[in-house]
Amino acid sequence: MESTEHLSSKQVESYKRRTLVPGELLNVSRHLAECKMCRQLLSGDEGAASAFISLRNEFRSEALAQPTHLRYEQLAAYVDGALDEVEREISESHLEVCQSCSAEAQDMVDLKAELGRPPAAGAEGERNRWWRDLKAYWQKPAYRIPIQVAAAAALIVAGAWLTARPLRKQVDELNRELAEAQRKNGELQKEAESVAELRTRLDDLQRLQRLQPGPATDNSQTLNDGNRTVALDQEGNLGGIESVSPGISRAVKAAWVNDQAAISAEIKGLIGKRGTLAGGSGEGSPFALHGPVGIVVETDRPTFRWQALAGATAFSVTIFDSGSGEAADSGQLTAPNWTPARPLKRGETYSWQVTAVKGGKEFKSPEPPAPEARFKILDSSKAEELAQARKLYPNSHLILGSLYERAGLLADAEREFKLLLAANPQSPVAQKLLRNLKSLPRK
Repeated sequence: MESTEHLSSKQVESYKRRTLVPGELLNVSRHLAECKMCRQLLSGDEGAASAFISLRNEFRSEALAQPTHLRYEQLAAYVDGALDEVEREISESHLEVCQSCSAEAQDMVDLKAELGRPPAAGAEGERNRWWRDLKAYWQKPAYRIPIQVAAAAALIVAGAWLTARPLRKQVDELNRELAEAQRKNGELQKEAESVAELRTRLDDLQRLQRLQPGPATDNSQTLNDGNRTVALDQEGNLGGIESVSPGISRAVKAAWVNDQAAISAEIKGLIGKRGTLAGGSGEGSPFALHGPVGIVVETDRPTFRWQALAGATAFSVTIFDSGSGEAADSGQLTAPNWTPARPLKRGETYSWQVTAVKGGKEFKSPEPPAPEARFKILDSSKAEELAQARKLYPNSHLILGSLYERAGLLADAEREFKLLLAANPQSPVAQKLLRNLKSLPRK
């Protein structure tokens, strides 16, 4: 019924007599609430007001007898204050007698208040509010389950979204790290491919170098030395000892190519008069000195030995250095040997003399006109080089013999060159090395 149309006489009469059906009674009541003219028409009848009240009470009684609940849209409009006067009157009348609709209306009022309330601080407060709303929905009557399920689903999604925010940040960070690792892995893979290609090229180059003929080598200039083969090519280069130090390489080459022992003039001067003292038969040498005489010694505490003079009851040894004079004295001895208690200075050349006491008389050897009994202590650098060579090349008789020869350790050099000749009995080089060493005056 449009609000511009008025009630008919029949409707007014039926309204007065309370013979309208509930649906038509509701429409007439809405019209009366909006239409002032129709209300005045009813007010002219003295029983109209009481009839209206009676009809309203009767409608309430019918509502109690037939409990039809308010629709969700009616409840929502009632809570939002969107109903007109008649509909609000009808809704309030129903809520007074229907506990179920009243509870639902109160839930809507509480939910509206909750939604309008400021959120709690932080993500934790938001999660607590959503879970509280979810719990409230689950406690509503069964006929509202579809609405609750939809709302609960929305709340669960929202809560999961809030809970997963820190996890999403971690996932994003892990994705970035994964992308960076994949990038670096790609770069490393490219580098590995480049290294593999360079290695292949190097192998090809080495293969070609092995196929190319090297400098011609004279078999007579080849030695088997322990676990290596050493050869001198036509250009004067030694092969087979490329890994040794330059100092060792020079010593080996000098011993190899020279026609005499590769020792210094200083060492040659030491051994020049050795035979006279070792024999003990010349003037100024009443008994022989066995050593050290005319040599270089590696130890800084050499043992002095001499021939015991027949009938002598005591001996003493005096050591002289090249500068200040007397350097050490043995004191009285009974045996024809002595080792100093303190080390002598490395790199220094010394001379020494033995005094024998026989029948109360002293006999010295040597003394003028016999030459001095001189020797030299190996200097620190050569001693260290020899110690290192013995560790690195224990089976190389060529290297050790050449170093001993250069240092003046002639007995040690002779021992190594004999072993080298035994391993190369037909080698002219091995024969020459031993021959040059043995040609030096030794006795």
